[in-house]
Amino acid sequence: MDWKTVGKQFMGVGLPLLGTILGGPLGGVAGKAASALIASKLGCEEKELNPDMLANALANPNTLVALQELELSHKLEWEKLIMQDRKNQQQFILEYEGAAKDYKDIPFIGPIIFLFRGLIRPAFTVAVGYWDWIYFTAAVVWTPEKVKLLTAINLLVLVFWFGERAVKNSGIVQLLIGKSIK
Repeated sequence: MDWKTVGKQFMGVGLPLLGTILGGPLGGVAGKAASALIASKLGCEEKELNPDMLANALANPNTLVALQELELSHKLEWEKLIMQDRKNQQQFILEYEGAAKDYKDIPFIGPIIFLFRGLIRPAFTVAVGYWDWIYFTAAVVWTPEKVKLLTAINLLVLVFWFGERAVKNSGIVQLLIGKSIK
């Protein structure tokens, strides 16, 4: 069992904050704060916590009540930590990708980079739309390899415009590639 599965189980039994902290991408400060408190409720050391132990703990009604009390008593604190983790992640992305204002200081080439940065995704979307039109009008015979490539490119565009969660939940991924994504 993995942490993501345990997080879903926690959410399923009415522990959304703990589920988000344990099974989500956040971890960080919120995960450290929660794991120490969970370990104390379970009567073990923090380093002993593992997904299987937590999944088994949910089966015990007394432990479940203790975890619900824990979540209620630390709700505000954990929500603040989750928000801080999200802000840290956004800050990292901004520092990694750079902000648009970073290009203003570069003479001549800065505005060009700024222009291309704004045009690349819409231009790519238009190109994919054109390739889709060619594919669906049967203007060209497509090999299976090219069809797989077109499917992958369409998924990238869908994720860009609608977000990963929306695309996963829509079922389009399963339709396009014919298998389940977890």
